[in-house]
Amino acid sequence: MTSLAAEDRRRLHEGRLDAASLPAPSDLTDSPALQAALQHQLDAYGSGYDALFAAAMHNLHESGETNAARTALEDVLTRTRALWSFALGKATDALLNVDPETPMKPAEAERRQRQLARAFPVPASDLASMAFADVVTQLHATVATLSTEPDCAALQLHARLDALAAELQQAVDGWLREGREDLEATQRLRQARIAFDRAQASYADILRSVLRPTDRLAELGRYFRAEDAAYKARRSTRVPIEEEPDFNPVEPVTPPVA
Repeated sequence: MTSLAAEDRRRLHEGRLDAASLPAPSDLTDSPALQAALQHQLDAYGSGYDALFAAAMHNLHESGETNAARTALEDVLTRTRALWSFALGKATDALLNVDPETPMKPAEAERRQRQLARAFPVPASDLASMAFADVVTQLHATVATLSTEPDCAALQLHARLDALAAELQQAVDGWLREGREDLEATQRLRQARIAFDRAQASYADILRSVLRPTDRLAELGRYFRAEDAAYKARRSTRVPIEEEPDFNPVEPVTPPVA
């Protein structure tokens, strides 16, 4: 509960107390019509609470999965940069570090230098600033180049880079998927907040309609926490909701209904 956004903790705190504060509509009015209207709106308020609680918890779960997917992606990217540097060193040694007793012809040295530049056109540090899709594309291009050079193909660098490219693509796909689900969960939470606020305000309206005929509007704060004078004073000073004397960090999914 305390991991939820502060505005949701406040809403759920108020909703739980409001639902528990009214034993039965008949305690407030003898009118069957007003009793029915009050119960109807209390039920709607409870449904709004349920939906908000579920949406908030789902959003928290999705946010955690997105963070985990991003961490996994960063891990693969770190390993990619490390293997890229390692492979560059190995390829450079294989292509250009020749036996001085059998020197390489200038034309061959130039050809190998061009091939090395094609395989590794950027330093490992530049991979961090590239788009994920571009990193995967570059890995595949490097694999193709290395696999055509016998001296480098024997090192099996292309095989390791190819496997890492597949792992990186999987990590990117996972992160993008979790990001989409996270966005959907956030949008669902926003809608649940709107619905809850509407139901809460409507509940306050019906309470006023019930209390006003008997000149009991002063009792509104007793049944509707947001109108309780002491609570309003604490909220105006931005006291954390967790410091409320009756705050319960373990909120029931379904609040009690009068």
